[in-house]
Amino acid sequence: MARLPKDVLITTQPVRVFPNADYLYLEISRANVQYDCRMKMARKGDPARSLDVARALGKTMREAEDKCYERALERFPRLPRPPYIKKGSGASRTLLTITHPTSTAAKASN
Repeated sequence: MARLPKDVLITTQPVRVFPNADYLYLEISRANVQYDCRMKMARKGDPARSLDVARALGKTMREAEDKCYERALERFPRLPRPPYIKKGSGASRTLLTITHPTSTAAKASN
């Protein structure tokens, strides 16, 4: 995977949305060698008024994001885990199509 250029900020989609319009999202950036991941809460849906929930550093984006989720889960145990942490996560990112075979008995009853 290619490195993120310096001084570029990636903002994710909301991780969790609360009924009062607050939501959690991630910001990932790279200043020097390590990636910096911050989980923030946008108060009343306004990212300009966001609060830091968790912060972590890592050698890769995935490592920084995993550490950030672990720290956020320590503070908020009911926070949903990202889909790639579970085993067999490829199934959660791919569309599965199931075909139902038609039986001859069902056709005969029509």
